[in-house]
Amino acid sequence: INIIIKFKKELNAMHKKILSKSIKSLVNSEQRMMEEYGWVVHFVFEVNGEFEGLANIHTHGLLESFGHKDLQLVLPLDPKDSHPLLAGIVNQVKEGRVFKEDIATSKVIHNYDVYFKEFIENDRTVLRLILPDPNGKFPNEKDCIDPYNRQLEVLKI
Repeated sequence: INIIIKFKKELNAMHKKILSKSIKSLVNSEQRMMEEYGWVVHFVFEVNGEFEGLANIHTHGLLESFGHKDLQLVLPLDPKDSHPLLAGIVNQVKEGRVFKEDIATSKVIHNYDVYFKEFIENDRTVLRLILPDPNGKFPNEKDCIDPYNRQLEVLKI
């Protein structure tokens, strides 16, 4: 029994060391991306139902690097789809474009209007990208489908 207890303690210590090393690597990688690009994106998907089917995909660094509010997307999109979408907006910000709340624009997705709403995300104001559903309906319109109809909800962060 003592051998098993000792083994469990050693295994637990080893897991903590590996986790600590992984976290340090992630932080270093993010710092390098901030230095090189001026921004990063975090993909936070729910683990225990805290977002009730939504996500918290958001940027960091836009305010510091480009004087623009950071962005947020709450639709649970694959990072392969959401990152290029946010990157396209950030490229426009880098060129001097300023996105503001409640102003529709078709310059984010070709042939589709989108708009932004201000929300608080971890004690900072972000501009949440609001996308139309596949039928072109926005959250405040009748028959907007789930989860698009929930984009104006406050996330439980």
